[in-house]
Amino acid sequence: MVLNEKLLYDKFENFRFYRKLKRFDKRSGFFTLGVPSLIVMMGIIVTGTFIVDKQLEVKYLREQSLSKRELTLKEEHEEMLKMLNKVVPSDKLDNSVPIPKIED
Repeated sequence: MVLNEKLLYDKFENFRFYRKLKRFDKRSGFFTLGVPSLIVMMGIIVTGTFIVDKQLEVKYLREQSLSKRELTLKEEHEEMLKMLNKVVPSDKLDNSVPIPKIED
């Protein structure tokens, strides 16, 4: 008999707790408005964080590719300057050999 009374008391206790929660929700709107708003807010925060992270990653990769491109352009420029330094300037060429004329 004691066991049945305890089970009955637990059922009513849960029902009483449920009524208190319903009353609290009716007064404050915590469960009907607060929890869904919290879920939406967390979703927006997670999505925004993901988007900003991807944007920063793309920006970093773009800067990295630009610096590589600038480095290769600089190396090509230096090689071209070395090649041009090997060539004798036209004002210092020996012009003693005449240029052959082409007859029509």
